[in-house]
Amino acid sequence: MNQLCFEGGLFSRRVVDKIGLPDARFFIYGDDACYGYVASQHFPAVVVADVVLKRARAVSNWDIAGKRQLNSTSDTNRYYIMRNRGYLARYMQIYGDYHPILFRLGNVATFCKEFIRLAAVDKCFKTGIPALRRGMKDARKIVRDPNWKPMPPMKETE
Repeated sequence: MNQLCFEGGLFSRRVVDKIGLPDARFFIYGDDACYGYVASQHFPAVVVADVVLKRARAVSNWDIAGKRQLNSTSDTNRYYIMRNRGYLARYMQIYGDYHPILFRLGNVATFCKEFIRLAAVDKCFKTGIPALRRGMKDARKIVRDPNWKPMPPMKETE
């Protein structure tokens, strides 16, 4: 495992000093996964498997074989799911893990998952597809932005 999410992630002050705060540009989606990824590039991750968190808010979902697979989401969230892949790509570029063809394949897989969510759970193609397309368009702008910079560390390293 090389990453974790905020739903259970604990970070020492040393990590925050070295890599900075989570990137606020992510906004709704993916900031936790990206922060865990960046932290794992500088420090080892430790997994505590004995703790289980439970979501308190009930959401609609699509069950497959008795297991929750896809839960409902909003068009706003759909937009950020696709847009924030642009930020993730930039961070992966910094750490040498970005492979354009594989990343694009991941974009296609993410789009397909969201399309299936639209069909099976949310049933709102009229607004959902445009949200996904806007997110993809904005992700491309982020990847191509020559002025993009990652979040700065909290303290300069010695």
